[in-house]
Parts: sequence; structure tokens; C-alpha cells
Amino acid sequence: MIGFGRAISDGEYQGAIYDVAVFPEAQGKGIGKVIIQAILDRLPNCNIILYATPGMEGFYKKLGFGAMKTGMAVFTTPQAMKKFTE
Repeated sequence: MIGFGRAISDGEYQGAIYDVAVFPEAQGKGIGKVIIQAILDRLPNCNIILYATPGMEGFYKKLGFGAMKTGMAVFTTPQAMKKFTE
């Protein structure tokens, strides 16, 4: 395996992509794009929310995703939450 993606959805209205990962040696070859497109193809009528690694925004913007104005979270530990909310 060189890459994978994980999403959840109700299959009708809303979906969320949580993980897309491609081994570093295989990055830049279109594999991430294929993974995202495969997920989107399976959820054609759904609004999709994407949780992305900081710094990857440009990649996802090229695929049609846009930044949202709001987003909030609660984590199980204060240290984990601090890492993502500063």
C-alpha cells in the first residue's frame, strides 16, 4: 500500500474526509488526487468537509476545496488541543 483515504458519510447529505496519506516516496505522482476523487465519486450528492494537515491547503484548493470560516474542536487532552488551536 502506498496511500489511503478515510471518510465517513450518511450517504445522502453530509460527508467528511478525515485522512488522506501517501508515502513520501510516492508523493507528487497524482496518487492523493486519485484517492480524493475516488472518495468524492462515491459521495456525489454530499457536502464534504475535509480535515487537512496544516500546510496542505494548496493541494486541496487545487481539487476544489475551499477554506471554511468556522471550525471548533475539543480534544481528550489539553496538550493535544493546544497543538492545533494556537
